[in-house]
Amino acid sequence: MTAAPQALPVTAVSPDARPPRWLGIDIGGTTTEVVAVTADGAISSTQQVATRPGAGLIPGTLEAIAALEIPLDGVTAVGIGIPGEVDTEAGTVRLAVNLGLGAASLPIAAAVEEAVG
Repeated sequence: MTAAPQALPVTAVSPDARPPRWLGIDIGGTTTEVVAVTADGAISSTQQVATRPGAGLIPGTLEAIAALEIPLDGVTAVGIGIPGEVDTEAGTVRLAVNLGLGAASLPIAAAVEEAVG
């Protein structure tokens, strides 16, 4: 039985924070962290949540992005770090045993692109 995901501590962000230009997403075996970076390289917001393996991987990643609670319309690029066999052209990952992914490709890039716009 899988435990319900729990939010981990989040860095507070000032309401007048600069809009992010880039997002960095680190999907690990235990936590997923999203970092929003401004055009001048400052971190404007971070969010860390428990990683939800298998079928929960994409929904959990999208929840971490949404939890930033900042406008994402200025984001021009997203970098995703994830273990497994990554096909950068297709935007998929597979064979990440610690994330519950087998031989079937998971379309992580398309899901994140749709969420960010």
